[in-house]
Amino acid sequence: LSVKGPSGAILIFISLAVFTILIKNPRPLKVFFNPLGILIVLAAGGFWYLLLIFEIGWAEFLVLLHRETLGRFQEGFVHREPFYYYLPVIFAGFLPWSLILFGVKKSEFQHDFTKFMAVYAVVVFLFFSFCKSKLPTYVLSIFPALSVISSGSVQRLWSNRTKIPLFFFIILTAVALVLIYLPLASMSNISGISFPRIALMIFLTAFPLLLISGLKLKYQFFYLAMVPLLIYAALVRSYGYEFSDYRSAKNLFIRQQVKENRIYSWGFFQPSLAFYSRSIVDVINSSQELKDGYLVVRKKDLADLKSNLFNFFEISQTQKYILFEVQKLQNCNIIKDS
Repeated sequence: LSVKGPSGAILIFISLAVFTILIKNPRPLKVFFNPLGILIVLAAGGFWYLLLIFEIGWAEFLVLLHRETLGRFQEGFVHREPFYYYLPVIFAGFLPWSLILFGVKKSEFQHDFTKFMAVYAVVVFLFFSFCKSKLPTYVLSIFPALSVISSGSVQRLWSNRTKIPLFFFIILTAVALVLIYLPLASMSNISGISFPRIALMIFLTAFPLLLISGLKLKYQFFYLAMVPLLIYAALVRSYGYEFSDYRSAKNLFIRQQVKENRIYSWGFFQPSLAFYSRSIVDVINSSQELKDGYLVVRKKDLADLKSNLFNFFEISQTQKYILFEVQKLQNCNIIKDS
């Protein structure tokens, strides 16, 4: 409740409402409105809101609450992604066990708890798919539900030979080949990233899957569980800094003393600008809105500034952004980087 607003409580309520209709028993929904439980939730999460109100005031709090809840859902002022965004995110995030989900049988939904987990997983997926702002972390709560749903299939296959390692090996090998011959356009601007090296890393991690594909699941289980972690750890260790520098605005301000309390961003909004600069950030789309101070520009938008009557002195840059100190000119039309 205190981290991302009321969405957590809303997801539980919708899931219980649908589950109540499904089993034709109102008891689960009645439990949701338990007065003691509501008081505990409000005491744990509401205290943070109380401190925030004291810090920024009631009016600003209401604006913030609207922007960070309905604003993200309806308008998607940051992290706008298509409706289908979470399909590959969930599939890749639950590997290799996402392969097992395709073999789940109807008989495995006999218990009410498993039914509720299935309802919750569907509600979470649809809720955040309709939300305009999307990030992989928004659907983290879906993975425990998917674990419960797939547990029956895992138990059924425990003493059998499975082809999961073979399928997983084929998928990872295909990913490695794609990285070699068809680098992702969205990642190609990140300096220091070697796609062939990543491809080799993935293939070497996947190769033991081919060797264990003839074993029973109970012998395959440990390495299957470790493969995603191994790949993730290797990527973070090798390229975590480059990717972070590309995505975040942290390095724009980490060594700078920004003298103004207001910063302008050219045609985009990134929450990390306000966080790392500790300043108010105004989004502008024309030179008429720009005043003396500091301006953050995405490198791809740099050409748009060439027609403006300002001096632009480069302060710092990352792989994606440039921070300028701006001074308005009266009768000149130049851009200077120093």
